Amino acid sequence: MNIVVYVPSFPPSNFGDHLGYEAVDFFLNSCFVDSNRVLVAVEREVDPSFYDYVKNADLFVLACSPWFWYGCVHSVKYQLLEKILGMNKRMKKIALSVGSCFPNERDVGCITDSDCKHLFELWDSFDLIHVRSSSVFDILKVLGVDEKTHGLKNFDITTLLPLKYPLEIEPVEKVLAVYDPRNGFNASFLGSKRRDEILNFEKVLISDFGYTPVCHGVGDLQSFPEADLIVTISKFLRRVRLTKQLISGRIHFAIPCFAYGIPTKLFPVDSRFRACEEVGVKIIEPRIDEADFGDGKIIQPDFKNFFNSLKKEVLEVMGWRFEG
Repeated sequence: MNIVVYVPSFPPSNFGDHLGYEAVDFFLNSCFVDSNRVLVAVEREVDPSFYDYVKNADLFVLACSPWFWYGCVHSVKYQLLEKILGMNKRMKKIALSVGSCFPNERDVGCITDSDCKHLFELWDSFDLIHVRSSSVFDILKVLGVDEKTHGLKNFDITTLLPLKYPLEIEPVEKVLAVYDPRNGFNASFLGSKRRDEILNFEKVLISDFGYTPVCHGVGDLQSFPEADLIVTISKFLRRVRLTKQLISGRIHFAIPCFAYGIPTKLFPVDSRFRACEEVGVKIIEPRIDEADFGDGKIIQPDFKNFFNSLKKEVLEVMGWRFEG
């Protein structure tokens, strides 16, 4: 069996995509033990022999990454995607952990403009689409391809990381996954009052309540220890091993930590917090009175039902029988 796996960049440059790819890799290994697999990425030079492989591939897998934003169909990664899909109409096509760059639910409506027909034709060619939040499902519904999800529950695939990397957790630290609301595409619509509220909340957690900051920050936040973007799974797992409690505005840190059983709370900075809410992460306002965790006891959730449901749908797409 020949499989093509497409990621926008490799190694993934985005922290969430890096964790997502690790989970997709584990998932494919569990589904297709004896298979040949070729990875392609926009930021890599594509070997001409790759296209010969595509013509004989049995399965195409689109792995993680945001796939909806303003003008997305004109991007290089969309153009490569269409080129690959057009070379082999016979191969099955699945998309795992599809995300969106729309930080605000109101933006979903813009997908109905000039790109709608183009996007419908592209996503309608897939046999199965797994989304990592109901916000993305709403976009597929607008496009008219929501049935391609086969009724799968919206779940971030990084919840499967504990199955690939089981940990004997020895928690000792209260951790703040720093989010700087003054930067990124969130900054323009949060408003100055909300931005100041988040910044003050984070600073008080660090200065008065003993939280260790991780991830990234700029300006005043650069002086915090370990304020670097964590981009490798090994660093992330070392951090998880030390974490007793987590507060975050960063969904891609909160979800896998929650999957490892760490008491986790997320303060929303855009509509994508729904991905955390659907997994089971506690959603809070950035206020100290909502930051209490009690004893911080580790209770690891069981996401095997999600794993089995996804595996069943993927194998059925291939015409294989699922034996749970």
